[in-house]
Amino acid sequence: MLILFFVMSAILLIQSAVTLARSIYFWKFVRRSLKLHASTYTPEVTVILPCKGIHPRFAENLNFLLSQDYPNYRVIFSMASREDPAFLFIENYIKLNRENFSQGLLENRTVIANPSGDRGEKVNNSLSALPYVPESTLVLVFSDADAVPKTNWLRFLVGPLGEASLTVSTGFR
Repeated sequence: MLILFFVMSAILLIQSAVTLARSIYFWKFVRRSLKLHASTYTPEVTVILPCKGIHPRFAENLNFLLSQDYPNYRVIFSMASREDPAFLFIENYIKLNRENFSQGLLENRTVIANPSGDRGEKVNNSLSALPYVPESTLVLVFSDADAVPKTNWLRFLVGPLGEASLTVSTGFR
């Protein structure tokens, strides 16, 4: 029984060492990836943000979204109607905080999508913003109103697209 204990202990020790080694490797990989994708590839971007109501961290989201460390981007807010609480909140937030926005922010606009009986509201809001995307936009980004991106979010999201073999980039929260 004592031999079985030592054998099992040795196996557990080896497994722990392998797990630690792989964790260190993954940590280094993540650090390298972050440096790699914070690239100088910064095409013109339009962010579409379908909105409905006001989420608990909505103001924080607006702050980070409108203060991105990115040289040329625009944000289009889209909602079903002017009666949506998000409409007035966004309008007031922009008026009160305009001086804090990123210098790279080319434009922000609010689009009223109007209700649709054919598709879900979020999809309808997103699609209704598309006619307002200028032809100069090379990257189209869709975000959620309750996401709170960091100020380097766009740079890291768009950076990998500088590689010719990539056509899509996605975020995860």
